Amino acid sequence: MCRFCLHGRPFLHTTGNLTSVKNKAKFNFGVGMLPKNETYGSPTGGGNFYIFKDKPEANQQAAWEFVKWMTTPERIAQWSIDTGYVAPRKSAYDTDVMKKYTQSFPYATVARDQLQYCLGRNRTPVNPAGTPALLTATVICPHPFTNCWGDDLSL
Repeated sequence: MCRFCLHGRPFLHTTGNLTSVKNKAKFNFGVGMLPKNETYGSPTGGGNFYIFKDKPEANQQAAWEFVKWMTTPERIAQWSIDTGYVAPRKSAYDTDVMKKYTQSFPYATVARDQLQYCLGRNRTPVNPAGTPALLTATVICPHPFTNCWGDDLSL
């Protein structure tokens, strides 16, 4: 989370736009993990991909190929650098471009390091009325995520 001053008051902000803050802030700012009460926690969210199951199989396969291409370690590392979002693949942090970036801007590793405390987020709306429509429209992964990030892109 980014903590910076807006209208003279500090507040917490998502790292989803950390790059924008880094590039535009006219003041010093810092980034730190969310504070702990009884346990640490880490909300997650952001750039999801959805493949709709009511589309032809060829479209679904093409969409899956696109998702795999978009989430290669090199591409997802650059996306993380460009936006500030946490790279959702551990291997993105092993790329040369990400190593160089995090050396020059260590704040980019704070949200990643906090992921050890996260739980998978809800994959359906909180509103029960919307849940059936979402489940009907999207392909549901048969292997639920056991943590928030990794490198397994298999269905």
